[in-house]
Amino acid sequence: MASETTQYLKFEELHTPPNRPTKVWDVLSKDGQSYLGQIRWYPHWRKYTFYSLSDAGVFDEACLRDIASFIETRTVEHKAGMR
Repeated sequence: MASETTQYLKFEELHTPPNRPTKVWDVLSKDGQSYLGQIRWYPHWRKYTFYSLSDAGVFDEACLRDIASFIETRTVEHKAGMR
């Protein structure tokens, strides 16, 4: 599985069953010690979204920007692959 690391976060792709059309990523602290949530497809909005743990902690603008950028990139890639 692929992973991507930013200044503060790590995005780890999970195994996707062959019959699932979208991917799922775990979002962790950069050192991998804290699980913060997941990025999954939200069909009602037709885009990837961040599913945070209720006790995941506090996020500053840099972390939120990294999450938003990751979501935006993966949504564009997914939609481009559908054409």
